[in-house]
Amino acid sequence: MNLTDAVVGLVKAVSRRGRIERLCAELGWSIDERDGDTLGFRFKCPASGQRMVYVGSGDEILVLMLVNSHVIFDPRRVPDEVSHFALFQNSKSLLGKWEPRITGDGMRLMLGYTALGDGLTADLFQRICEDMVKTASTFDDQMRERGWV
Repeated sequence: MNLTDAVVGLVKAVSRRGRIERLCAELGWSIDERDGDTLGFRFKCPASGQRMVYVGSGDEILVLMLVNSHVIFDPRRVPDEVSHFALFQNSKSLLGKWEPRITGDGMRLMLGYTALGDGLTADLFQRICEDMVKTASTFDDQMRERGWV
């Protein structure tokens, strides 16, 4: 590695620092929660009032974005249809994948998406967050409509 490569690498690393905060400033958003390198953003959700989008590793090459389903199951009694439904949703989803997550209150399904950090613009970040909230809300509604919760 020569000096030019080292300088370019350093400039790129510095420009990533505070990436999500800069995008939020462009959008006029505030950060609702902060836990280490994970930031939380609260969105209005018709069915549940609000839903959080969590963004982790915002300064890294890959930025992880997460939204939880509000449907909670006893992990020992999850209907088989729920797993099949989540896998089917994954097969047709362009935005994220559902996976199980065991928490203190039971098992939830979590929608996760990984974005290329250098490609995130304020508009794209907003669209991804809003689409994830909409997807999670629709998923919860479909789970209720099928009588699984």
